[in-house]
Amino acid sequence: MIKLAKIWLLIIFLIISAFAYKISQSYSFSIHFVDEEDHIIFAQYINQNYKLYTGLSSNHQPIPYLFSAVVQKVSSPPNMPMLIKRHRQAIFLYTFIWGSILVYF
Repeated sequence: MIKLAKIWLLIIFLIISAFAYKISQSYSFSIHFVDEEDHIIFAQYINQNYKLYTGLSSNHQPIPYLFSAVVQKVSSPPNMPMLIKRHRQAIFLYTFIWGSILVYF
């Protein structure tokens, strides 16, 4: 019985996530962001072998920069709007994966 309830919760979570993704895609080209530009620029430098906090000064934690560097390396978008969209899709995917794990387990 508990397994069936988990499956139903997962299905409901998938449906809600599908709607959330659809809505988020309509805003994915919005250029109203604050820290993303910092993450994108520092990630570009990290991909060019600069050392974070040695050659680059920042007051943020390293995870957003490293995440952004991986997104840039993997997706290689041709322009800035696509780069922003890929970052937002990667964050949505990361959230979806951990949300699914939380709901199921």
